[in-house]
Amino acid sequence: MKLRGWLQQLQPLKHYVIAAAFVFILCVILGYVDSSSYEILIKAQMEQMQGIADGIKQSDHQQWSFFSHIILNNLLACAMAILFGFFFGLFPIYLLVSNGLFLGYVAANRGDEVTMLYFLKGILPHGIIEIPAFILACAVGMRFGSLVLQSIGGVFSLERKAKFQMKFRVFIRQLLPMVILIGGLMLLAAIIESTITYTLLK
Repeated sequence: MKLRGWLQQLQPLKHYVIAAAFVFILCVILGYVDSSSYEILIKAQMEQMQGIADGIKQSDHQQWSFFSHIILNNLLACAMAILFGFFFGLFPIYLLVSNGLFLGYVAANRGDEVTMLYFLKGILPHGIIEIPAFILACAVGMRFGSLVLQSIGGVFSLERKAKFQMKFRVFIRQLLPMVILIGGLMLLAAIIESTITYTLLK
């Protein structure tokens, strides 16, 4: 599919992408400027990340373990954001909030020995691809949830039902290209993170 075709697939998602990006960026800011308020919520994520890091360090092939964990974790998160969007789009919003707060919290509490430049070196190389792909996946899930809500309205109106059916057919037709795009971006981000980012932080 040509670039123009991909962009056409994104058109119905425009408002959802904007909304998802806004929620994520807002939560990054909140996590950074008021990190103490979210410490309890983020503590479990920090412990989980530390456990994963310890497991990778004990691996005989650390770089491969790092890559495999990243790609599996990111693909799972994106799949859940899309599929669980069925529940009125609430789950992808939760993922945007929790991950945004987590990123802001880590930036604010990186420790005196870790400069902001070092932190950005660990985020930007792969983050410029991974974060937009994650936001796109959440936008797809939010649109899915919106369609579910519209289907409820279709119970009481034949006109709304017809509109919902048309929109849902378009959504299903565009879902595969979106999944391929998101998966490809996440694969590229994982390769960058396990090579360039991995090397920069060593």
